[in-house]
Amino acid sequence: MILVLISTIWILKRLNNFLSAFIILFIFSPFAYTYISITETDKRTDYLGKEIAEKTQYSWNQDHKETINVVLGDEWAAGNLSYHLKSRPTWEGSITKDKLNSLSKFTCIDNICVGNR
Repeated sequence: MILVLISTIWILKRLNNFLSAFIILFIFSPFAYTYISITETDKRTDYLGKEIAEKTQYSWNQDHKETINVVLGDEWAAGNLSYHLKSRPTWEGSITKDKLNSLSKFTCIDNICVGNR
């Protein structure tokens, strides 16, 4: 009987330690994430994809009537641009002369090129 009581108390203490740590982490994590999101503005979650896509689409529409169906550039920037453009063009890797020559029309802005086959 005494052995059962001692083991029960031991289990409750261990469970109490676990619950305390869990509650502290459960409450601390959202506050830590919020603090980092607000104070550090150079994170990838702060990428202005929609604005860059609008700027790119506007520039493209000034010179061309066709839709953008190809994006060239580094995977992060060009991939995000591809996602944010309404036509959802395909990302085809880095910018090379051969790839640009294979496009019927293209426009390059900053380090990204968009085009049409």
